[in-house]
Amino acid sequence: MINFKTHIGLLTHLPGMHYLEIPQEVVQQLGTLKLRLHCTVNGKVRFQCGLMALREGKAYISISKSACRS
Repeated sequence: MINFKTHIGLLTHLPGMHYLEIPQEVVQQLGTLKLRLHCTVNGKVRFQCGLMALREGKAYISISKSACRS
């Protein structure tokens, strides 16, 4: 299990879509972007997800607006 702190941002190319930024160090630990993951946010919100390339070796996981409110 990998734990880290990040922020919720708003994707500019997909209006209304929020994301969790995954730091480069975490992407390197995973070894690839081609994974399905189980994500837990603040110990409450749990969902399956995949990584999308962001920039500078970082990635992101999209998160719904309703999950952001939980």
